[in-house]
Amino acid sequence: MKSIVLWFLGVAFASIVSAQGDAAISTPILMNVMSGDVALTPKMHQDFWRELRKGPPMSDAELRTMVTGALELNLAFQEAVWASARESYLAEQVVKTSALESAEATHLERVGALIPAPAGSRKQREALAELARRFQSMQRDEQILLSAAAFRGPFVLSSGYKGTMSEPSIQDAMSGLRATKRRVEQLMNPVWREANP
Repeated sequence: MKSIVLWFLGVAFASIVSAQGDAAISTPILMNVMSGDVALTPKMHQDFWRELRKGPPMSDAELRTMVTGALELNLAFQEAVWASARESYLAEQVVKTSALESAEATHLERVGALIPAPAGSRKQREALAELARRFQSMQRDEQILLSAAAFRGPFVLSSGYKGTMSEPSIQDAMSGLRATKRRVEQLMNPVWREANP
């Protein structure tokens, strides 16, 4: 289920980074940290922040607020998707929690507000269009996941990821999100600190 979590979490970050400018190394480092496949090292942390700082002139606090804001919104969206998947699995029909309905209604606007480009600029319009395109794909995958949970069956996401929905896979995804939050918090602090066990 790790690939599913990464797909959803990368949506807003990719749109914001593309609006920010050349931060090519930031996205792969963030994806590795989110996946948990690689332990965050001081060098990765330093590289991430060095590349992130290459964008528009912003303080570390502003950069942290922008990126952390997008990631927190996506994590909250993911948590709502997986809570709805759990409810769908138990009810054996598609169920959207109020948290998911709220997240769907406000996600684009809230993430779009974090794009570091002047209002109405070409860069902002392009980033918003990319964000909307990715969000539509994310919503299609959400529907696939909820249906698979309701019918306790297999699924194939737009990324090509294949799986079968089960109670353990839903729990694994939810546990993975909690672990991802801890790793991202460590990365998003501009000052390196060892992780708490």
